Amino acid sequence: MRSVRLWAGMITAATLLAACGGSGGTSNNPATTIAKSSAPDGDGQTDSAAAVLTDSIRVVVQENATAKAGATVNWSVVGAGGGVSPSSSVTDANGLAASQWTLGTAAGAATARATLAGAGGSPVSFTATVTPGHAASITKVAGDNQTQLVSGAFATALQAKVTDQFNNPIPNATVNWTASGAVTASLPSSTTNAQGIASVNATAAATSGSGTITASVAGVVATPAFSFAVADREAIAGDPTNFRSARNNTQNPAVDTIPVNGTMLWVHSSGTHSVLSTGSPSFTSESGTLGSYAVTFTVAGTYTYECGIHGPLMTGRIVVQ
Repeated sequence: MRSVRLWAGMITAATLLAACGGSGGTSNNPATTIAKSSAPDGDGQTDSAAAVLTDSIRVVVQENATAKAGATVNWSVVGAGGGVSPSSSVTDANGLAASQWTLGTAAGAATARATLAGAGGSPVSFTATVTPGHAASITKVAGDNQTQLVSGAFATALQAKVTDQFNNPIPNATVNWTASGAVTASLPSSTTNAQGIASVNATAAATSGSGTITASVAGVVATPAFSFAVADREAIAGDPTNFRSARNNTQNPAVDTIPVNGTMLWVHSSGTHSVLSTGSPSFTSESGTLGSYAVTFTVAGTYTYECGIHGPLMTGRIVVQ
């Protein structure tokens, strides 16, 4: 009986050893892996938006640590990462497969992937950095259509934005500022920040009139112009039903004297007001609710006005000579 048990145990052990392949046997399920190839593997490249990367992205497929030919690798991009060509490729005798990566149009980080069904290490990810292309446009952001008294600093800095053809902001671009008329720019040029925006301050000239500051960048034909009006006198609306001369503090009527071709500026301090020309000669009234409003007088005479909302409670007079 003991011999039977011993014989049965030996048979069981032999069966288990055969099932496991033994210590020197070969597995019935060979291991397949996918990984980036040796350099250059195409990972970590940098180029401008929509560019075709110089190096193809490449992977190597192995089976039991030996190059595997004939494996189909699928290629794809993540999100707006551009495109790959071909979208699938078959490994060669060295287990290598490759695809050409064309970057997307959005600046920033991009990702592409290589996938092999059932393989260890799949998917394999490749990254790239997309930089903005050449400057294609420059646009106004802030600081347009301001009015200030002679020799005063305009309240809002001028801002212009530089972008490429895909509207990506371009940092470190040089914007040139060219002033003409009754305004000067604080700098001849300034550099864009990470958002593609360059800034400069503006100051009114010592004489009234209009002026412009043009923003330009190399390679872009269209140049935006910021407009300015420089006034000789200023009347303040507020208090709460009051026009007051900023120069001599006269009020209701606020009385100011300016030369022919001089400019009068009205500004809002409190309440809701507008500027309505009354009598003859007349000038163009302010049509909306007063924020700031400027009129240049080209003909001598005495011009009267009142608030279009409060009427005779708020009045002023401008002597042009």
